[in-house]
Amino acid sequence: MAFETIELSSERAKTGRAWGEFQLSILDDLSKSVPPEQISSRVRKEIKEFYNDKDTRDRQIAISVNDSCNLKCGHCYYASTHIDVPQNTANDLTLEEWKSVLDRGIDAGFTYYSLLGKEPLLTPDITLGIIKHLEEQKKQVPEIKWEMVTNGTLIPPNERKIREIKNSVGFSPELISISFDGYREDHDAVRGKGTYEQAKKGLRILKDLDAVRRTVTHTVMEDNVELSDLMVRDLAENGAQYFSMGFYFPTSFNKKLLNSDKKIGAFERLIAKLENAPRDLEGTISVNIVADEQPNLIAELYRQGYFNGTVYVGEELGPALVIPVRNNPKTMIQVNVLPMMLYQGFRIDHTGNVMDYCADLRSPERTGGFGNIKRQSVPELVNISREKIWPAYTEQFFKRLSDGFKGVNVPAVEGWYPQNGSNK
Repeated sequence: MAFETIELSSERAKTGRAWGEFQLSILDDLSKSVPPEQISSRVRKEIKEFYNDKDTRDRQIAISVNDSCNLKCGHCYYASTHIDVPQNTANDLTLEEWKSVLDRGIDAGFTYYSLLGKEPLLTPDITLGIIKHLEEQKKQVPEIKWEMVTNGTLIPPNERKIREIKNSVGFSPELISISFDGYREDHDAVRGKGTYEQAKKGLRILKDLDAVRRTVTHTVMEDNVELSDLMVRDLAENGAQYFSMGFYFPTSFNKKLLNSDKKIGAFERLIAKLENAPRDLEGTISVNIVADEQPNLIAELYRQGYFNGTVYVGEELGPALVIPVRNNPKTMIQVNVLPMMLYQGFRIDHTGNVMDYCADLRSPERTGGFGNIKRQSVPELVNISREKIWPAYTEQFFKRLSDGFKGVNVPAVEGWYPQNGSNK
């Protein structure tokens, strides 16, 4: 194994090397059947030392501005996409309440905000009002960053409003991500007829707006791999700079679109197809594998020796290992093996409930989360998240990863922390 860091000063390279070697050592321990509770205890200690309380780089609040979407994707992890859940917006936060939440978050040291929905542009006055407020706050706190994740189809009807924000206070996202689930017919089969071209139109508008880090988020499934290189080429020609590819994961409600035993095959086919991606791609292609959801896949990659070659961490010294695949186009496998969720931040939903990033939305019984921003201060919620919930999350995180290394077929997680006496 050759460990490297990219574009770092000598001192940061030294730190990065130690941080990367620590992450690799976790995989080695798992391969040796070191008890997961022993690993989780060690990892918590290291994370606390590396990301100290004075370091706010990685503090993030995800904002679910609504529980609505104009599409109904079969693989969506929101339970409310697949079952009838009464839509009651009476308790939704108003724009003024969201502004107050942002100000409180900024005062508490949170500088990164991820705007989600379901579909954030289905409530454009709220979402664009939040963006405008963050742009205004950036003038006093330059460290503030924001991103938006969207299906892209509602960018065209909201173009005028977005341009008004750009002309008044600026429009400078850290990134905007549009979801594409395959090339043309493959995408439309998942998201609906005509949605590929409509989302692509949204991508072109972002390019015209000079939005930076225009990113395509792609979910790998059984039937959308074969034309993935054509998707990359087509979307790059229409303004995409970066491609972030992750793997489908099942829930109790969504459609089963990629069985666990077929993921390694889909992964290998995808890597081969990306050989045909355009050589002049402006950004990078990243195939992302997260231990939260893909413990078996990580274990299989370890067994096949993917971590035995060159491995590095990037310039931000983030909680991930990066395995280079090829330089042109720059393609990499990014493997997240550290349980940072609930330590670095949490999600606030449209009613103010505070929860983890994803799992709590997969079951209607868990959407109450572990607190509410209307009733509790941000420091109080941070304390609950870090001191009471994060340890339970890390224990289950490494128990699942350990099972994956033992060859157990690890099921989808139902909950990361006890809620009403149960993880169910």
